[in-house]
Amino acid sequence: MSTPEDIINQINAEVRDGKKIQAIKILRQATGMGLKEAKDHIDSGKPITANMIKNTDIENTPPGCGSKTTTVLVFISIVLYQFLF
Repeated sequence: MSTPEDIINQINAEVRDGKKIQAIKILRQATGMGLKEAKDHIDSGKPITANMIKNTDIENTPPGCGSKTTTVLVFISIVLYQFLF
C-alpha cells in the first residue's frame, strides 16, 4: 500500500516523463475522478494534494497488463485452443 505522498510523486513523475495517460490512470484510481476531470486536472498543471487521494491501494501494473480486456482475451484464447485441439 502506498502513501498519498507516494502516489502524488508517482503521478508527478509520469507527467515529467511525458506519460500523461498513465498519470491520468493513476489519478483516477487514487481519487475516483472521472476521465474528463482527471485529464483536465493533469492538463491544467494544478497540484495534487493529499486530501484528494481516497484510495492508496492502486495497481502498479504497466499499461496494458492486468487489464480486464487482457484477461478476457487470454481466457478466450485458452477456450479456443482447447476446442480446436
